[in-house]
Amino acid sequence: RKRVALARAIALSPEVMLYDEPTTGLDPIRSDVINELILKLSRDLKITSIVVTHDMASAFKVASRMVML
Repeated sequence: RKRVALARAIALSPEVMLYDEPTTGLDPIRSDVINELILKLSRDLKITSIVVTHDMASAFKVASRMVML
């Protein structure tokens, strides 16, 4: 479901993508797939990604810069 939502969003060729808890409710393997997809989109399509998450492992994996509240 999350991958389909991602596909719909990138079809519009955005410059910035906002992800709100993209790995919530997923097992560790699926979470890693989503994190890799976020990294791939950022790298290949030159999309700026803003990820809001409570999952610190995910945050450290996808972040080049991080703001913590």
